[in-house]
Amino acid sequence: MRDKLLILGGSGVGMLAASIAEKFYNFKKIFFLNDDPKIKYIGNYKKFKIVGNLNKLDFYLKKDDYSIFNAIINYKKISFGFKNKSIPKQRQVSLIHPNLSYDKSMVKIGKNVLICSNVTLSTDIEIGDGVKIMSNVFVGHNTMIKKNSFISASAVIGGNVSISENSFIGLNSTIIENCKVNKNCILGAGSVLTKNMEDRTIFFGNPAKKYK
Repeated sequence: MRDKLLILGGSGVGMLAASIAEKFYNFKKIFFLNDDPKIKYIGNYKKFKIVGNLNKLDFYLKKDDYSIFNAIINYKKISFGFKNKSIPKQRQVSLIHPNLSYDKSMVKIGKNVLICSNVTLSTDIEIGDGVKIMSNVFVGHNTMIKKNSFISASAVIGGNVSISENSFIGLNSTIIENCKVNKNCILGAGSVLTKNMEDRTIFFGNPAKKYK
């Protein structure tokens, strides 16, 4: 692993990524790229310096001692992440809290994945590139979470569930077994999903119903 980490973006996800990287990985330095010209550091404690805007990514890709983690999320457009295809796979790093409960032989985890503390992944699970999983999440057996989806804290995902690309699962929500969440969907906080979600839909409530 390279000895420097460059995080794209900032705010909550970026800080979580930096915290895990600093505590549990062997990076000597952690920097950020961020497009906000008003700030020079990420976070109130000013531990992590911003070294430029996102246009400087190509410059740092030419420096072979940097690993890259993309923390950019755009909720309003229901479009998560940066186009990671511009970042070589060998430069992308996943950041996983060491208390993750899972069987490595029964779980596949992609590139540029963030998994926070106290997460449980059951068996026969696939986590796609760019997925972000917050703390205290449970994922049941035979479940697939596809690229660039976001699973909020304390969500419970049942067995044999499919969550497609670019979808957002809200705080403390539940998805019962055998449900399918299609692309670019939002499941509201505290919702209980009992049926499939079509592409680009928003559901909320208990049981969750289609909003639009």
